[in-house]
Amino acid sequence: MSAHFARTNHHEALDRLADRRLLRALAYVDGHWTASEAAASFEVTDPATGATIAFVAALDAAQTTKAINAASRAYPGWRALLPQERSKILRKWFDLIIAAKDDLALLMTLEQ
Repeated sequence: MSAHFARTNHHEALDRLADRRLLRALAYVDGHWTASEAAASFEVTDPATGATIAFVAALDAAQTTKAINAASRAYPGWRALLPQERSKILRKWFDLIIAAKDDLALLMTLEQ
């Protein structure tokens, strides 16, 4: 199941995001972006102002178990990689984080 939690208004600071794809409303479970089975979501607010930042998927216990099981299935493949291969993947992740540091800093600051 997938869904988009459409809302007519959004936090004005989100207009400063260079890459709006970094703000996700769905949960990443077993290789797929997914909504709650009941299409439930919860509000993420800016604690400084109380303004709504986003609504994100509120997964239930069964979906949480599914995510944990998917991670458990993925781990042996990760563990089997040579350290050099894992290093390349982690370096790529680091490079992506650094490239998006301003957007990530904005998102983290808004919700914390």
